[in-house]
Amino acid sequence: MEVAKLFRLFNIPQVSVSYMNPEFSDQQKSEYLLRTVPSQVSQIDAILKLIIPLNLSQVSVVYEDSEYGNKSFMALEKALFSYNISVGVDLKLVKNSKVTYNAYYDNVVKRLVVKSRSKGIVLFGSNKEIAGVMKAVHRNSKAAHFLWVTSNRFSEHGLISDINYKHMETVFFLRQITQPVDGFEEYFKSLNVKTNKRNPWFSEYWEQTFSCKLPDTRLTTRNMWAKNKCNGSEDLFAVKGFKMEEEAQYVSNAVLAFAYAIKAMHKDLCDGMPGPCSMMKPLNGTLLLKYLKNVSFKGLSGNDFQFNEDGNGPARFEILQIKQEAPGMYKWFSVDYHKGVTLDILSEEVCYQKNGHTEPDSVCNPSCKTGQIKKYEDDIKCCWKCLYCQQYQIVENETTCTNCPYGYFANGNYTSCELGPRQYFDRSLLLIKLGFSVIGTAATIVVFVIIVRDTKAKKEKKKKKRCWVVTGGLGNFEKRILPVVYIKGLQVPEKPPSEEDKGPDSV
Repeated sequence: MEVAKLFRLFNIPQVSVSYMNPEFSDQQKSEYLLRTVPSQVSQIDAILKLIIPLNLSQVSVVYEDSEYGNKSFMALEKALFSYNISVGVDLKLVKNSKVTYNAYYDNVVKRLVVKSRSKGIVLFGSNKEIAGVMKAVHRNSKAAHFLWVTSNRFSEHGLISDINYKHMETVFFLRQITQPVDGFEEYFKSLNVKTNKRNPWFSEYWEQTFSCKLPDTRLTTRNMWAKNKCNGSEDLFAVKGFKMEEEAQYVSNAVLAFAYAIKAMHKDLCDGMPGPCSMMKPLNGTLLLKYLKNVSFKGLSGNDFQFNEDGNGPARFEILQIKQEAPGMYKWFSVDYHKGVTLDILSEEVCYQKNGHTEPDSVCNPSCKTGQIKKYEDDIKCCWKCLYCQQYQIVENETTCTNCPYGYFANGNYTSCELGPRQYFDRSLLLIKLGFSVIGTAATIVVFVIIVRDTKAKKEKKKKKRCWVVTGGLGNFEKRILPVVYIKGLQVPEKPPSEEDKGPDSV
């Protein structure tokens, strides 16, 4: 990154041969930086090619905690938004976790089972992260329904044998197509430390490969414990486990791009004069960049190469899927290819069938029934639950229930309010209640008259009479507006009482 910024100040073109930060795809920020590898945008387009046919409204994303993982997640989230697909659950895989290897990935899969409502999951990671998650899925039977789209920075063939499990039938692995450079492995194995002096790091590689120490090299952490001395007779053809880097294709394309650009530039400026002419001294970086963008050639790997309009290499991705080759035998098959930046139709070899289901249905956005509204979850406008309106509410729009006026109820379709049914009292029952009320009232009046009459008779015999009279109507009639009479402290003083009249008050 810093080198690209420095070269830009001096108008020096640069061709990168490895994965780059997505921000360098912006030609205004990195106009002098080209790449022989596909851009991250091409990788995201290939992933969308697998997701869009599923008609999912939500996917979950699991990504490693690295520049590649973080940038890939942000680019995918932005691309999904343009297709009205939201990210439900996003989990970051922390590197060098203190939790044990299996326990950590088991916990990741458990969180997906609990939280993820979508069956589609995209996984960005290295060989280690992808294999760890897939093995945890194999150990968790509740995670067998997920459909996985996995991708890493470069094609890692070791992953093919790491996750060959029965439950992985709906795992799609997206990898870049790389071809070996013709003749390069034989050429490299024929090199010898005595003759290959132009590469200053070759002697270090020689010592590390054969675990020996060359006489004319200084002590390093790699050769200080070597027990043998290198004599130059060692043979790279005899080395076991020798593996060429798959990025050699991108390196060779970068070298050839400069070669073809300078050749075309020399032809136009020097008019057939051998060697660099005065028009190329000093070399104009801006002009060289123009020739670099226009190169087109067949690479040493046999593939045609040309930079696209964004300065990236051609997008070539292979889509792999595990399928059952024989009963109990599973194998990775190449089911489709993605070339260019268009989302062309998937091959018929791509199979989403899993556990008897023809396609992984999404439960994130169910179709609401009549009288239901959508209740969005966590402000995610593509995922919701369906809730019924009340009997006295109508559906105003897909997210709102509106109350009807008092006494009105919703019709059968919850689209308008109708006057509710009226309830009437039965007349026979009303007459019975009225009769009881009249009888109760009359009885109360009679009791009241008797009490008043008896109180007047006692007043003639005593000078002072205190009367506390509490009379009530029948309790059953309280709710039927029956009168209740309560006479308290009725006192009629006449004359001071005599001694023989002193006694307890009478009622």
